Amino acid sequence: MEKLDKTTEKLQNWFSRFDQPVVMSSFGKDSMVMLFIIFRLMEKKLPVLYFPIPWSPWKNDFAYSIVKQWLIELYDYPPCQSGIKVKPERLELVHRYQISDTKGIDIPVNVMPPNGHSECGLKMLKRPKGLIQFPWDLILIGHKNCDVDQFEGPVPLASDLVERPEAPTLGFPLAEWLDDELWDFIEKHRIPIQYGTRYIERKEIDYKEFNNDYVEACTACIDPRNPEKVFCPLVMHSIDNISDKIPRMEDKPDYIGGTQ
Repeated sequence: MEKLDKTTEKLQNWFSRFDQPVVMSSFGKDSMVMLFIIFRLMEKKLPVLYFPIPWSPWKNDFAYSIVKQWLIELYDYPPCQSGIKVKPERLELVHRYQISDTKGIDIPVNVMPPNGHSECGLKMLKRPKGLIQFPWDLILIGHKNCDVDQFEGPVPLASDLVERPEAPTLGFPLAEWLDDELWDFIEKHRIPIQYGTRYIERKEIDYKEFNNDYVEACTACIDPRNPEKVFCPLVMHSIDNISDKIPRMEDKPDYIGGTQ
């Protein structure tokens, strides 16, 4: 398979250049293909970074099942900053994870309407923060050129290897893969995927109960689209909208094409 050969050749070249690579994984379909190629086909054991959902912990069940089955060396740590991204039609929570003294990686969380076990969006933003000494020099991420972000739209990569001064290099081994190629590969190799609870017939389903990219939350008091006073279901009365005090984190990542 030409794409697979190019991907493994690319990874072998990167592994010869960098001493301490790490895989950043969400355990979605793209991440699972990347992990399968590295762990199963290349027989390379690397540490994996996974930032679990502290709320609705069952959303992490699939990820932890793979960690257990594949004996993965897993790491996570708290964000250094949290904020929001806002468009007329949607709001996202964003957590920034430090990867050097000057750089971080932003991981957005899609917000679903409140339901019976919803959380408080403000409390999510006030989660514990921390700074770390990041030990890895290459971060492998399953982002592809054909990916379309719900907030940003198309998000093609600036390069499949993004090197920045005084920060870890970012590598995107699946950059040139298309979704149909990924699904063909998944089905051929029987790669474990959240069939039924996240994907059906090669599509991500609308039901997000087991999708760790989504949280069900009330964001009334942190949403600048709302009036100055909003009803808080946590305290059951009207409170101030404090969205003007919440950090806005709306810059596109520097590894996306066309950004600085």
